[in-house]
Amino acid sequence: MYPDEICGDCQKLTHKDHKFELITGYAKSLEEKTGNNLQGVQSCLTYRSNRVDQMVAEVEEESQTNQSKVTKAMTSLRQLIDEQERKLLESLRKNELGDKKRIEDYKQLLQGEQQGLIEQILKFVVVCHDKNLRKLLDTKQPFNDYINRTNTRLIELKPLSRIKQHLHSLDALTDLENQIRNITLQEIPEHQNEELRQRMANTTDRSTLNLSSIHLTNLDMELVAKELEINCALTKLQMFTNQISDIGAQHLADALRTNTNQIGDTGPQQLVEALTTNPVSHSFHA
Repeated sequence: MYPDEICGDCQKLTHKDHKFELITGYAKSLEEKTGNNLQGVQSCLTYRSNRVDQMVAEVEEESQTNQSKVTKAMTSLRQLIDEQERKLLESLRKNELGDKKRIEDYKQLLQGEQQGLIEQILKFVVVCHDKNLRKLLDTKQPFNDYINRTNTRLIELKPLSRIKQHLHSLDALTDLENQIRNITLQEIPEHQNEELRQRMANTTDRSTLNLSSIHLTNLDMELVAKELEINCALTKLQMFTNQISDIGAQHLADALRTNTNQIGDTGPQQLVEALTTNPVSHSFHA
């Protein structure tokens, strides 16, 4: 028989200087914590994989749209613009291939982490199925090591982002032929929200971030997520009266899962569920 009492630190039966707990309670706590941690990793990988797939579609759609615009605009001035059209299409295709390669490389890294997660889940299921408390306790450190190692890796594998591009001066071709040679592929500036930026910059208490009633959208949540990546002191996030859906919630949840704050293991998932149910008004606390 395994002893009724156990210490999660020293594994001894006599405990003079520190607390101990019943093995059944300790085992249940360990099982729940490990399960939550594995679920957190799964959520991060799923969110980032879905985002990668969406980016691939955006790259293809954007490239096809721009190519169509180039071909249509240059029809009336074919002799002058043939060479410029070729250069623009080549640039678009090169940009598409470059973006897709970068995204696919990132996706392969995520798939590697996903495979590692599956292996850990299988080990976890086997241990739980055996109902062997000794084996469950023995897996504490390996699972903790995996979680810590994977969390560090996920911090390194930050959610992939891309800068959209458009064809500058394309519409001017119908009126000014001499502008043809000035057409270039330029980056679209990233989404900005000055009111949000000032609200975050002027917050003196780093443990509380009040973003209520400033008409935030899902795009703004990407800016908030970047703030959460560096603000590890946050314990209270207020977002009353905003237009945030589950997409925006996923941005926040992913940042919180890889942020060493006091939100907790289940906080990110609670945030997603709350905003999915009611996308208008919420406050999130540690």
